[in-house]
Amino acid sequence: MGLKISSSSTSVASNLSRGSSLQLTTEASFTKLKNLILNSQEQQEAINEKKRQIDEIIRETSNFEDEAKIEAKRVEIGAHRNRYDQKLYNIRVMTQARDELLRKGEEREAEIARIESEGDDLEQQISEGERRIAVIRNIVKDRGEELVLRRRCMIRDLINLYHFDIDWKANPKAKRSMCSCFTLDFVNSVHLPYTNCLIGHSNVENEVVAAVSHVVHIVSILATILDHPLRYPVTFKPSMSTVTDNFTGQLFTLSKLRSRSERENFEKGLMLIGKNVSQIRSDCGLPCPKPERILYNLKEILGHLAGHYRITPKHHRPSHNVCSPSSMILVPKLEVNPSLEEAIDDVLDKTLQLSYGVRWRESGHQDTAEVTGSVVLSPSKRKALCVSTYSASSQNSTSPS
Repeated sequence: MGLKISSSSTSVASNLSRGSSLQLTTEASFTKLKNLILNSQEQQEAINEKKRQIDEIIRETSNFEDEAKIEAKRVEIGAHRNRYDQKLYNIRVMTQARDELLRKGEEREAEIARIESEGDDLEQQISEGERRIAVIRNIVKDRGEELVLRRRCMIRDLINLYHFDIDWKANPKAKRSMCSCFTLDFVNSVHLPYTNCLIGHSNVENEVVAAVSHVVHIVSILATILDHPLRYPVTFKPSMSTVTDNFTGQLFTLSKLRSRSERENFEKGLMLIGKNVSQIRSDCGLPCPKPERILYNLKEILGHLAGHYRITPKHHRPSHNVCSPSSMILVPKLEVNPSLEEAIDDVLDKTLQLSYGVRWRESGHQDTAEVTGSVVLSPSKRKALCVSTYSASSQNSTSPS
């Protein structure tokens, strides 16, 4: 019994020990489990915290990315806006430049139109001026030809008034032998010696003075007809003609040559008259190889100016200017029809017998003339007469000896 009790106690004790060990094991496991749970909870909390932090970071990162994207979009929008503003500015500048160019183009077109209009007006004025100038030129030309014709007519009248006899041989047995000249030159039958041959003419003083007066009268009338000033002015007075030296202011009276002083004074005055004749010849383009032969030079230049001879001037002179006496000189032409020259000279000679009072009325018709009580010539006939100013006389085809 007692044995049974001990075994049972032993089993109980073993059971108790087992139970206690099991209990200890369970407590340890529970503690461990509890610790594990706690650790798990802590880790879970840590994980949750990390997750929260990560979520926060993710959220912040997402917000940052969004903000970055927004900022990038803003920057891009700003860049686009700047480009847009720049393009708008460029468009505005280009528009202003285009408007300015259009305005300048319109102004230029208006200026071109104005200039073209002014050019047209100027062209019209020029054409009108050219037409008027042509009319005036024709009128001046016609009047110049008329003036040349009238001058030639007056010079022919002057030649008819004063008769020249040149290079007469002296007759020692005649009364003319009282002077020392071998050849004699006469004007209206009075003898005028050469300027270097006055010695020995005191016996024929009155005749020489009369001849000099004739020469002074011819030269003064010729200068008046030609409207050409003389180098040494002369004054015609019967037997008291004078000539003035403009360089010294000395006045020479051509009236006496008996004494030596009077003869020297007379000789100087006669030389000045010879220089006047030489001047007229030179102004006509003709040389004067013998200036001491006053009557010969004077007769020759009168014949040329009257249109009796044709000659080619030795010097260039403004022959187309009516203010120049060279316009009276007839220049030889090639292949001139003599019959035509004779017909023209006949018309001229007939005209010389008529009055010089000829007037024309300018009108649209070419042959319209104005009747004024004087001789009336149409422009066509006037042209024919003016042509005669450039024709030679058929009766005198060679120059005088």
